[in-house]
Amino acid sequence: MSTQNKPQIKNAMNYGAIIGIALIIISLLFYMMNETTSEIQNYLGYLVLAVGVYIGVKNQRDNEQNGLMSYGQALGSGTLISFFASIIMAFYLYLFIFLIDESFVDVLLEQAENDMIDAGQSDEQIELGMKYTRMFVTPFWMSIMSVIVYTVIGFIFSLVIAVFLKKQDDSFDSNFQ
Repeated sequence: MSTQNKPQIKNAMNYGAIIGIALIIISLLFYMMNETTSEIQNYLGYLVLAVGVYIGVKNQRDNEQNGLMSYGQALGSGTLISFFASIIMAFYLYLFIFLIDESFVDVLLEQAENDMIDAGQSDEQIELGMKYTRMFVTPFWMSIMSVIVYTVIGFIFSLVIAVFLKKQDDSFDSNFQ
């Protein structure tokens, strides 16, 4: 690993940890309010992720890279920050289901079934849908999906954030190096 990548990984781990902890706090607050499946919680989590990625990428650019960062570097930094935040969320989710609320999976399954009923699906479709839902609504798969979803959403946010935070060296001397 080159010495140039070490500050980027350290920055990504630090900001990923901050975002992950903030997401855990939001999750616990909504759990205490008995709103574990709230859409507001999802949107608030996305806002925290986007703001955290922005601040983390900006910190990387300004403090570790002398104020210069290409679009690709900004995109990579934001995605890496999201990945580390997703690892923390996945670990929390796994522990939450095993240690805090084992019935959380049942709540999710019940909500999935109600959503299928509300969508007007037939009994056979609901039965088949619930069969597959039960296969993937386990602590392990939920943790894996958490890593994938938060990383992909962070990547999408980073696509936009990188446009605003990229800063090339446009000086005359940089063209001759």
